[in-house]
Amino acid sequence: MVMLVWLIIGAVAAIAFGSFMAGAGRESSLAWNAIAGAVGGFVGGYLFTMIAPSLVGPGPEFIVGFLGAAIVGAIAVMIVRAIKR
Repeated sequence: MVMLVWLIIGAVAAIAFGSFMAGAGRESSLAWNAIAGAVGGFVGGYLFTMIAPSLVGPGPEFIVGFLGAAIVGAIAVMIVRAIKR
């Protein structure tokens, strides 16, 4: 269930970040943004959940995973845009 949330958070963050980049004239397609965000959200959520206990201690580590999914999902849009050039 948490993995599905990582995918959704990453895709939504990537689509939102992609729309902000479209306003600056650096647009990529919605499908590429969603795919990159889902992959980045999964990877970021997993990695941040693994390092979360050492950062915040036991308890709220899933919140760090959610934040990691959003951050890496947005970064994935920039990586895809650079590759597609």
